[in-house]
Amino acid sequence: MLIVNQDIKNVRFMQRSRRDSRCINNRFRLSFSPSHIGIYRFLPEIIASLIYVIFNSGLLLEASFLDEIYIVLGIDILIRFTWNSATLIHGVGHSLLSAFTDLKADSLYVANMLEGRDISRFLVSFFPCTPISIPQVCKQPSLWIEVCDRTPWKVRVKALGGPGFNLILVVLSWIYGSDLSRFDPLALGPNNIGGFFVQLLWWLIAGTNLILILSSRTDWMTVLSGKCDRLYCGNFGFIGHRFVSDKYHELSDKPCLLPTRVVDIFRTMGHNTEVRGAQAGGGLTIGKNRQGQLVFVGHKLVNSRRGNLTRTLEKRFSQVRSRSIRSGIRPINSTITAAWHYRYGTSGPPSVLETHWHEWTSAKVEKVWQIENRQWISQDRSINHRITHNGDFESWRLLGQPIGQAHLGLWLERVLDAPNQTVGDSPKIAGMMDLLITQGMWTASVRLAYQLSLAPSSEAAFDGHSPEKNAPNTAPSRTVIEVWAKTFESAFVDYIATLANPHELYLPKHLAGLKREVLDAFITNSQFAHVWGRYLGHFVGTAIHAFLHNDIYHAMRLFMRDAQGSFGLVLLSTLEPDRLVLSAWGQPLTVGFDPYYPYAIYASEPTAVDAVLAKQPITYRLDLDQNGGEIAVLNSTEVTLYSILKQRELRTDEVKSRYLSYQQNSVLKGAAQSIYKKNPSQDWIAKDLQDIPHLLNAIHEDWLHSASANGSVNILQL
Repeated sequence: MLIVNQDIKNVRFMQRSRRDSRCINNRFRLSFSPSHIGIYRFLPEIIASLIYVIFNSGLLLEASFLDEIYIVLGIDILIRFTWNSATLIHGVGHSLLSAFTDLKADSLYVANMLEGRDISRFLVSFFPCTPISIPQVCKQPSLWIEVCDRTPWKVRVKALGGPGFNLILVVLSWIYGSDLSRFDPLALGPNNIGGFFVQLLWWLIAGTNLILILSSRTDWMTVLSGKCDRLYCGNFGFIGHRFVSDKYHELSDKPCLLPTRVVDIFRTMGHNTEVRGAQAGGGLTIGKNRQGQLVFVGHKLVNSRRGNLTRTLEKRFSQVRSRSIRSGIRPINSTITAAWHYRYGTSGPPSVLETHWHEWTSAKVEKVWQIENRQWISQDRSINHRITHNGDFESWRLLGQPIGQAHLGLWLERVLDAPNQTVGDSPKIAGMMDLLITQGMWTASVRLAYQLSLAPSSEAAFDGHSPEKNAPNTAPSRTVIEVWAKTFESAFVDYIATLANPHELYLPKHLAGLKREVLDAFITNSQFAHVWGRYLGHFVGTAIHAFLHNDIYHAMRLFMRDAQGSFGLVLLSTLEPDRLVLSAWGQPLTVGFDPYYPYAIYASEPTAVDAVLAKQPITYRLDLDQNGGEIAVLNSTEVTLYSILKQRELRTDEVKSRYLSYQQNSVLKGAAQSIYKKNPSQDWIAKDLQDIPHLLNAIHEDWLHSASANGSVNILQL
């Protein structure tokens, strides 16, 4: 059985390497071959028939065929009832001990007790000839239960809950079925069918619960280790120049959001990313609507149980793009930006709602200020931010206090005045980006400044209470925020009119001048001066700084500075379609460049980048530092790196020294050549194992070669 943490990505109660996870995924798919369909659907009927055949001489030697059918049907129903009851008891055991150890009654809900199974399918499985839930055999997603607190001793207790409750049933069946050990159906005779079924019921209760105890391998592994590991999701994407030929589909003269060359890159990267999990996936790109506003065009889906996610996602996403074209959406002339994410079910079975990409606030049109043609101008622009994320978002530090992601979600609903139905951790990151991206927007800047400088704590949005759905909402409303923002904007408009150059506003003396203008406007209102007092200056300065600086790059830096967890994070925005921001911390991200076309790609799985670029003449890749943490601003031709560990941007020479050229690195090129020979129908695990000796030999030769970098190091050590 599996227990899954709502704060972790598909946690399994056993420790595995990524290689082990790939092998398990492979066997998981093989177990869904068509030859298994009849077995798991009719297994209870097969067992019931065997029981009847074995004990027929002691039951109804002269029974009619119809009577025999009734008896087999009765045995079948009894088997299904006891098996489903045993699995339900297993889930109830996990849930009860989770609630007891964490002191949270929230664990006691139906989804937990059913271990993620759909309740309607569970009820249907009581009827003959319907699919039943058999772990590691039947065609179904892995069972799961939220684990929440991961303290080792608590994890062990929770893991014992399922098999422990099954053991209780085994003992009770033995005690109350006092004749169980002396069960002799031959002695019951043809006139005591009721006695036969009673005795059989006790046997089945003992047998089904004992089978679950013995098959709960992951539970027992967890009891021993108190630890867990995870299967990882996969980010990958593309950003590149758009050519004239890219504007139209190759088979027609219709506009095209994603040209064939980009779709081909997606397929290659997608097939190489499937090893990270392919239960669900989503893709998106950016276009322009009839009003000239930039909009996201995307699609998400849950993969069929034996489907090819890459092929299915592109088919559906292509249909969505075609419908968008018919509705008037057109490609952007300068850049093609696209992002995809493959998911292995996280805090529950895969669902479209929990599948990446994620947004918190829907697209809206608002006034945005920016410098253009040497002057400050305002335009109505569509504002929409989306993220894809691998890893675990645990908390974010606000005013010196960490807020767990669950409470953060409740806080964001009030601060952003935008409810959200998702339960996972990643959507909260999208909400944080809505809060932190404020450049050129006074309403967003004032909203953020209030929370960072005037609100005493996160509880202030809940009237001082702990974050709960039913607590009073005391966060400033959007109407109030807009009133404050108008005061800022009015002072801003008056002040920039006095500047000869719009960029002068960034100079310290003019920043101080604008701050004085805004403060004077607020001080004239005695309410603000009395209530906010000495904090008013900090509030005004914070809002102005957010207005001038908080683009998607700085928003990512602010988020990562105070975030706890692990992140392979990608941020896209309609405000900046020509670049995207990546962050790697505890999760891998690799970027690659083809300067000839030009375009850049990124992926969580390095082989996805290798498979696209290895055969091109002047391509190279860069692996982000996931240990120290890095933020990358990526466009078609270059990357800017910010080191979280060093708290500074890396110099150009520091970045270029880490480039890995596919043509100059023999090991990388050799590994990539083996990747190119793969196809989705092959056994990837077997192919990887075949490649290992060649790679080890290449590494060995490189160390022995005196001209290589490794060889030089080796000589120095000698």
